[in-house]
Amino acid sequence: MALPLAALLAGGLAAAGKVALYWPAPPPDARLAYVTQFRSERDFAKSKRTLWQKIKRLLVGSEELWALRSPFGLDVFGEQLYIADPEARTIWVADFKGETFSPFVRSTGKVPLPSPIGVAVESDGRVFVSDSQRNAVFVFSPKGTLLATLGAGKFGRPTGLAVDRQRHWLYAVDTVRGEVVVFSTSTLKEVRRFGKIGEGPGEFNLPVHLAVRAGIVYIVDTMNFRVQVFNAEGEFVGLFGQMGDGPGDFARPKGIGVDSEGNIYVADALFDNVQIFDRLGRLLMSFGNLGEREGQFWLPAGVAVDSRNRVYIADSANRRIQVFQYLGRGGD
Repeated sequence: MALPLAALLAGGLAAAGKVALYWPAPPPDARLAYVTQFRSERDFAKSKRTLWQKIKRLLVGSEELWALRSPFGLDVFGEQLYIADPEARTIWVADFKGETFSPFVRSTGKVPLPSPIGVAVESDGRVFVSDSQRNAVFVFSPKGTLLATLGAGKFGRPTGLAVDRQRHWLYAVDTVRGEVVVFSTSTLKEVRRFGKIGEGPGEFNLPVHLAVRAGIVYIVDTMNFRVQVFNAEGEFVGLFGQMGDGPGDFARPKGIGVDSEGNIYVADALFDNVQIFDRLGRLLMSFGNLGEREGQFWLPAGVAVDSRNRVYIADSANRRIQVFQYLGRGGD
């Protein structure tokens, strides 16, 4: 049965008659609430399939279910969430206003995408997709038409993507080379590169995901077990985190997102949780543990935060997206 996602996102669990989940648990004031989750087109009220596809599926059952298989990279644009799913070789789009879930672009003979891993959307609706096997970033129109290819032959392994929609710059992480490549989304030309392999400030060891908010770039430096912070031009600002198993430590940090108050959400694929830091890198709280229930994770990957401070987590091995709502700092 399809979930009323639009109502859930507007009204929380009360709209579905479910028991609410909050973090931290009472008696402290709640800061984060669980909203909903989805896995496939069955969780949405409407379908974008053509009439023939619907008839074919009804008669012979040969039309595959549109479903997440291993969601990884995320980006949100308006009321649409774009999801890079390398196992499905697909970029999915969940349209919460239209109540649909469908492929935005899939791997085909004309546009092979053997491992789409990162996705980012520009303010004009163009969609940028990194493919870690083809070692390039592909530019698609809002309708899914291939427009251009960036960095072909110049990446070691492109992964995370983020667009600065004010400056019209695309940031692309090169995991193998330990650097970030910046492109102009207007000219599609390379603007600069920064970073190199190492352990010092501004150096990386297998970086993967990144986020941009208000001209600040946050990069998950995975195997240095930290988050590094840069200004828009790629100049080092600071870092936080270290290897360990205590609060604020990291074991396998992956996805990252930043809300409107500057709070930083970091998903850890080994801890199976999400830790939330303030803009200075101080730990505020964490939530989640290994499992399949609401608010639990199994290899969480990408993180995205929309303009309403809804937090989307790619719960990769559970083959779903979980959605949470940041509630603010209350009386702090």
